[in-house]
Amino acid sequence: MRRSVMNGLKSESVPRTRSRGFTLVEVMVALIIVAMAVPALLMRMQSMANASIHNRNVTTAHWVAENRLVEVMLTRDMERREPRGREAGDMMMSGNKWDWNVETVDTKNSEFPGFEMTVRAAPQGQETMADLVVYLF
Repeated sequence: MRRSVMNGLKSESVPRTRSRGFTLVEVMVALIIVAMAVPALLMRMQSMANASIHNRNVTTAHWVAENRLVEVMLTRDMERREPRGREAGDMMMSGNKWDWNVETVDTKNSEFPGFEMTVRAAPQGQETMADLVVYLF
């Protein structure tokens, strides 16, 4: 340490430490890393939102198929008749319109009929959102 004399008083001077910030290169590297990470995170969030919407639609389509199955079972039990052939229609659920098809599946034992149900988003949805095959006894 150096001693300095000021106005006849002795004082010890503290050595100066150079305060140091980030260099321009360090700032630019940090900005590049952030610029690469943010779009990747946004794309991931968008894909998660799309997956959530798809899962909601598939779940709703299964509910439509199950509701239609209950209607088939009630028709069978209350009217004492077996639904045969193919039926089609649409149903509103969760604010969306759903097209459904029910087709009779032949089995070896006619007392145990089978039904194949498909549900698509209306109007004329190309992708089958739910496919349900049921055998009643």
